[in-house]
This record gives sequence, structure tokens and C-alpha cells, in this order.
Amino acid sequence: MKSKASARTKVLDADKQSFIEKCTIEIVNTMRAEEHENPPGLGVVSRVALLSVGHDKHKGYFMIAGHDVGMSLDDFVQEFTEHFKKLSVANGEHMEFGDYINMDCPGYDFFDNGEEGLEFNYVTSFSGGEIGVKFIHDEEAWAHAEVPENHDKALIKTEQVVEDRPLEIDLFVHLKRNEKYYKIVGEGSELSSDRKKRLIDKKTEVFINEGDVGTYRSFQTKQKAQKAIHGTVQRTTKKKAS
Repeated sequence: MKSKASARTKVLDADKQSFIEKCTIEIVNTMRAEEHENPPGLGVVSRVALLSVGHDKHKGYFMIAGHDVGMSLDDFVQEFTEHFKKLSVANGEHMEFGDYINMDCPGYDFFDNGEEGLEFNYVTSFSGGEIGVKFIHDEEAWAHAEVPENHDKALIKTEQVVEDRPLEIDLFVHLKRNEKYYKIVGEGSELSSDRKKRLIDKKTEVFINEGDVGTYRSFQTKQKAQKAIHGTVQRTTKKKAS
């Protein structure tokens, strides 16, 4: 039985929906969803799961929250991802998924829908509770990373690296004169805004370990989501104060 979308959901008409939006609705409606007249609403949540996505037309991240849905959020995200991979292959779509992460977000109103880049927010009754899946388009959340020919590290875009925040990876530069890599920022340290600007101005290429690509994308997604959630919490606080 298909579930009933919440009145607070934000989706496009069926004929205008993107591939990623259609898949999201189809998957959620087949994952043990049931009708429920008055499901416990999501409202303000304190925890969300983040899942970065790479697609030709849609780069960004899912933000997922649930209340009383009969399964852990981790299990939901894993099953959701597996369904998405199968649908992508069946439809000839090339999609990549990053490692999902959980993030605490006290005071976050899941129905604010004011995040920059928000494409849709599908909320529906689910196994007696309510599940919500947002997709936020953000090119920098699905950070560029590729291993060039004759290199053993992944090249990233310097302008996408989060500045003035402790990084969860090492950053390297590559010197062509001796074909060696040199670490410029270690895990736990920050890339200052001044140093980042110098690297960009000098067109210096920056690399990360190939095995750190998933961690890098998850970190970028988390920073983007934190910024979006902070803006939502501020709006909610102002509404309550007025």
C-alpha cells in the first residue's frame, strides 16, 4: 500500500519531477510504508543522516530524518541507497553515492524548506511514523576528485576545500621537477583562507590520498549541511521571538 504524502511535503508535479525525485518517491513508497491517519510528525528534529550524490545533472546530498518508523535511521539509509543503485542501473543512469554520515542538529525544523538549493522535500507516513527525505543541489557537496594519469593521488579543486576548519584528510601538492608529493596540511589541521587564496592564485594543484575521497566528500557534505541547518535554526528562532 502506498503511503500518503504529508501536507508539508514539497515536491514538483509528476510530469516535472527529475529522475532523482521520481526515484526517491518510488523507493520510499515501496520500503515497508503504510497508511497512517495521524502519523507522529517530524517537526523539529535533533538528528539527520546525510548522503552525498554524484549524477550528471544532480550533484548534492540527501538529508533524511525519521520518527517512529520501525527501523533505525542507519538501516533506512542503507536500504534506500541499495534501492537507488538498482533503479539507477535499470534506467541507464550513472549515479555515485558517498559514505553516509549521521549529524546532530538540535532545533532543526525539517519543514522549514528554506535551504538554498533545495530541490524537494518528500515527507510521508511510514510504518506508523513519518519519514522525510530532502535533496539539496550543491555542486561542492559532491566534491570533484579524480586520479590523473601517472598519479597515485586524487586531484581536487582547491576552491572547493573548506577553509579555516580542521580537515579530516591530508592535503598535498605535486612538484613536477622531481615528481614528488609534499604534504601541506595534515589531518586535523586547517587550510587558512590566505593560503587557499595563494594556492588558487598560483594555480597550484592540490591532491589527496585516493583512499580519502569518500571521507573528503562526506566532510564537504557535512560542512555544507551544517551551514544550511544553522540558517534554518536561526529562522526558526526569529519566528518564535516575533
